[in-house]
Amino acid sequence: MSDQAEQALNAALALHQGGDNDGAETAYRAILAEHPNHAETQYFLGLVLHQKNAGAAAVDALTRACALAPSVAAYHAGLGLALAELGEAAAATTAFLRASTLAPGNAWYLNDLGVQLKALGDIAEARNVFEKARQLAPSEFGPTYNLGNLLLDIGDPAEAVTVYHSALAIAPDSIDARLNLATAYQKIGRLDDAEAAIQPIFERAPEHAVALNNLGNISRARGDADRARDLFARAVATDPNSADIVQNLGTAEIDRGDVAAARQAYNRALILRPETLKTRWFDALSLPVVYDSEAQIEDERERWMVGLTRLEAELRLDSEAEIADALATIGESCNFALAYQGRDDRDAQRRYAHLVERIVAAAFPACAVPPTPPARVKPKVLFVSAFLRDHTVARLFDGWLRHLDRERFTVEAMITTPDGDVVTDDLACVSDAFHRDIPDVTGLVDRVISVRPDAIVYLDIGMDPRTQVLAGLRLAPVQVVAFGHPVTTGFSNIDAFISGALQEPEGAAEHYVETLVQLPGLGVTYPRPAVSASAVPVDVRPVFLCTQSLFKLLPGQDAAFVDLARAVPDARFRFIAHGKAAVTQRFRRRLADAFKINGLDADEHLEIVPQCPRSEFLALHHDVTAVLDSFGWSGGNTSFEALAMSVPVVTLAGEFMRGRVTAAMYERMGMSDQVATDTDDWVNRARCWATQPQVRADVVDSISAATAELFDDERPVIALSDFLESMIADARVP
Repeated sequence: MSDQAEQALNAALALHQGGDNDGAETAYRAILAEHPNHAETQYFLGLVLHQKNAGAAAVDALTRACALAPSVAAYHAGLGLALAELGEAAAATTAFLRASTLAPGNAWYLNDLGVQLKALGDIAEARNVFEKARQLAPSEFGPTYNLGNLLLDIGDPAEAVTVYHSALAIAPDSIDARLNLATAYQKIGRLDDAEAAIQPIFERAPEHAVALNNLGNISRARGDADRARDLFARAVATDPNSADIVQNLGTAEIDRGDVAAARQAYNRALILRPETLKTRWFDALSLPVVYDSEAQIEDERERWMVGLTRLEAELRLDSEAEIADALATIGESCNFALAYQGRDDRDAQRRYAHLVERIVAAAFPACAVPPTPPARVKPKVLFVSAFLRDHTVARLFDGWLRHLDRERFTVEAMITTPDGDVVTDDLACVSDAFHRDIPDVTGLVDRVISVRPDAIVYLDIGMDPRTQVLAGLRLAPVQVVAFGHPVTTGFSNIDAFISGALQEPEGAAEHYVETLVQLPGLGVTYPRPAVSASAVPVDVRPVFLCTQSLFKLLPGQDAAFVDLARAVPDARFRFIAHGKAAVTQRFRRRLADAFKINGLDADEHLEIVPQCPRSEFLALHHDVTAVLDSFGWSGGNTSFEALAMSVPVVTLAGEFMRGRVTAAMYERMGMSDQVATDTDDWVNRARCWATQPQVRADVVDSISAATAELFDDERPVIALSDFLESMIADARVP
């Protein structure tokens, strides 16, 4: 170019560098009108068009620059940026690859290449490129940060933690790195470290919406719904147009038991982002934790069924984005609350499960072909649960995992969440292999496929979202479920529901989608708890202890509590608080209103004690007259423990298995006459044990003499071994 043209280019660059993009564009075009083949001017025009979001025009200009000067790496890198902005990952990859070939020592070109390779799904090569960029420029933030993001996305949060710390050593003020570090910590269950990673953000930005949102998620994971709600509300105040944050606020309100506030938030999120399945799903299938009346149960059930019907009609799985959204939805929520309405859930569960099955079939098409395990001397049985830790499920089915016949089976186990404790460690020791610390549902599916079990025994389905994803797939020739969540799963890929013969009513098979299998007795080999017998002084005020979760205590049982308070005027009723204070308050208010309407002082009768460690929980039994069972969903583990301490349990056999477990214990002990025949009888038995010490003493003696029948019963696990062996053999027949 002429000196005059060079001066014009320098002037155009000054405009560009000064932020006058419109002026720079005009100047570049004027130069190109006289010198159309000047590559450098074409390049700068492409950059300014890219900055002005004129994507197609930017690509045209940069493509011409590359054609005019194909050996200039910067031109190809600029083209890559413009193509990436248009979502043309394959073409952008080609451009960045050319740039990094021409300038092999440029870490930024490699970094940009890695980003596009990741977008294309070439994870291994993207990782190699990021690592090479880090070696070339160890003090550059971008390659290290992007490597951390890749590790987090592919399900390696532990390694991501290490890489994010390296990124923060380079750029300590990076908010994005801190947020992602916190996410990685949360995925591996290190919640305190996750919060510590976020806290420095608030020193510079006290109301940073994303940081508040992430801290809210950490609080939810801790079970602190009140704090989570407050954090989400602050985040919404800062960023009211974030559908994700508004949706999280709704979910926190559900945790707190305020379903009305939750639905307001969901509706607001739907206005902001109407196409998102997750919000529509959460809104359609939201249910209260506790109910104010039986009429409310019917209203909420009808609303839930209408919502389910709408989701059945609206579910779209025609694109990768829709499938990913749907999988994320069912990976975060499950149909837990419906069963606590006390109704027949068979058809509802089947329809809900079919929705899940549609989603997982689309998300994991490779699982459409049923697996064929290799020939083995001993079949492999995989036990699966989110609750292989200090939890009711682990205590109920510990005997299955420990005592399934090792002469006939290889026994492995998998915990589907990052949680774990000393119980987890112990169960790992008694398993032939134990699978844990798997961060996401895709990793869980891949792990089960790699294990190639002959049979999967789900200890519960319906309590953990990620377990339900597995249950929707056919991952083993034989797939069965135990009664950890004692309601039919509805899943077509679950072959059998395993229960105890004494727990099931006549005609019980009609309650299940699966084939009902009834093991002897109570269905479990439950070890005798290490507890001491209770000794209640006869001259103390009667105390009735109800150890069941408050959401099991439906409004229909309130009248029985009132009648018992009338019959035993000096009685105290002791309940265990829910983990969410708002839920406890709602329950107490409902019961207190029932007492007040009937002329009773709730403060004189009602006592709610906070949740406590198991040793303290057991100690709560030592001064009680009797344990009061919940109607419709009786105690299981809690009744085992109460009876082991010779504390009588007042129970009434329900319509479904979930309301008959304590009654089955009495039957196993030869004490079926201690099961109430109706609600009046339930009240009368409790009154009798409170007012007639000798009658209670006789019942206590009978329990003490008979509890040996409840514990260490080997017949169920022997029968389970026989059943699984038969099922596996049948599945192997061509």
